[in-house]
Amino acid sequence: MAQRGLRYRGVAPDLASLLFLRITAGLSAAAVSTTAFAAAAESAPDGKQGAYLSLVTAGLTVALFTGVPVGTWVAGTWGWRSTFLLIAAVAALVAMPRLPGSAPMALGARLAPLRRPPVLRMVAAIFLCGTGGLIFHTYLDPISVHALGSDAHLPVVLLVVGLVGVMAALLGGRLTDSYGPRRARLAILGGHALALAFVATMVVAGASLWVFLAGVAVWSVFAWALNPPMQASTIAAAPEAAMTAVSLNISGLYLGTAAAGAVGGLLLDRLGATAIPIVGAVALAGAWLIAAPSVRTRAEAGDDRQPAAL
Repeated sequence: MAQRGLRYRGVAPDLASLLFLRITAGLSAAAVSTTAFAAAAESAPDGKQGAYLSLVTAGLTVALFTGVPVGTWVAGTWGWRSTFLLIAAVAALVAMPRLPGSAPMALGARLAPLRRPPVLRMVAAIFLCGTGGLIFHTYLDPISVHALGSDAHLPVVLLVVGLVGVMAALLGGRLTDSYGPRRARLAILGGHALALAFVATMVVAGASLWVFLAGVAVWSVFAWALNPPMQASTIAAAPEAAMTAVSLNISGLYLGTAAAGAVGGLLLDRLGATAIPIVGAVALAGAWLIAAPSVRTRAEAGDDRQPAAL
């Protein structure tokens, strides 16, 4: 193991280099995610935008629940540095379709969609969704230990999250296409908050393995179905700047993810695992309130005479 470690130090000889490379990888992943969502939305035919966005979400979900166990196995077999090499090899094989470019814009122009209340509300709502939903997902280990007495069943819990998540992403797209972005996002946001509140009750009161798995499965349905209607709502609020609006929305999600890790750590240290799903449910309730108002916009309908509700 020591010899293998020496071979890798030529790439990342110290912690500062490793952090720099990790930040670069994170920036690249954010750019790819934004481009993938925007490409899916722009290529979708009328009435199928939710379905196209859900396919991208499903792909990200599959990558999440397959990448973690595969990366863990690779790290255990060949060392943790090998996991980074595997990620690099997979990334080198990824091919994106050629997309038309846009003229360079100043930072102020790129942030311009945030001056529109509907876009700002969607970004704020997705931030709270990232904080509230991913605080639970990030700290599933200590939450499972508190609810079940040990982390022996954590792999099964994570498997349930992943399997349900793929189907839920496709469901979110179907709901978006069938009922519109606003109805879909409010139904899913409300269900997400209620499901997490139910899980919080189980964590506080204690539950059997099967009841806990059922609660996590219900939570997963709403957690992973959320992205398509939220992205579709953001694009509808700024259809002429879809790529920029989506990038702002994804940025809000990533900020929420970062906040989830920080807030969850503080809650775990000071109040214990039971506080994490409770705070998550409160954040999601706040997201529902922010996303609830209806805005009349002609752009979504593509008709100057019949405005549509966003």
